[in-house]
Parts: sequence; structure tokens; C-alpha cells
Amino acid sequence: MLFLAMGAAATAFAVGRKLEQKRQNRSGFTEAAARHDALLARWQRYELDPAKGIDFPGMSDVNVPQTAALVRALQEAQRCRLTAGTDYARAVERLDVAMAEAEAAAGVSAP
Repeated sequence: MLFLAMGAAATAFAVGRKLEQKRQNRSGFTEAAARHDALLARWQRYELDPAKGIDFPGMSDVNVPQTAALVRALQEAQRCRLTAGTDYARAVERLDVAMAEAEAAAGVSAP
């Protein structure tokens, strides 16, 4: 029974590695991931910096349509990052546009 469990774990690990390699071998993945990470860092400043939260409360308020669209774009980009066969680069592009629109609606000057 122990050998069966060890075999299943090894297989799951190998399959997981293959899926990760497949995701990362997509055309433009590295560039899209770097851009995605930069956008996440930019958004996190509004969530984690109390001064920015006070100055730009609209960036955390999902009742603001542009912020709601930003949150949806964040979720979609993350889903595409983890799922092979998706257009990750396009999802990151949509995230970039949604970020700019949310910042404009919140009164943030260009970054």
C-alpha cells in the first residue's frame, strides 16, 4: 500500500512538472509573466500602502465599475497564467488596460 502511494505521488509530481513546463513554453510567456508581475506589484501598492488607500479609495472599491473590471482582469490573467492553451499575453494586455482605466477613474496621475 505504501509503495502504491509513493508511486502515485511520484506520478503526480512528474505530471505537475510537465504541465508547468507546457505553460511556460507558450509563446511570449516569459514576457507576459514579467508584465503581469509588474502590474500585480502596482495594484498591491493600492491595497497594502495605507497612504495610497486613503488617497485613492476607488482603487479598492469594487462598486466602482472600473475597479470591478480591474478585479475581473486580475482573475482572468491569473487563470490564463496557470492554464495551458489560453491566451495569457492577451489577458495581461486586458489587465494593463483595466489598470489604467481604474487608475484614471480613481484620479491617479499616470504612473
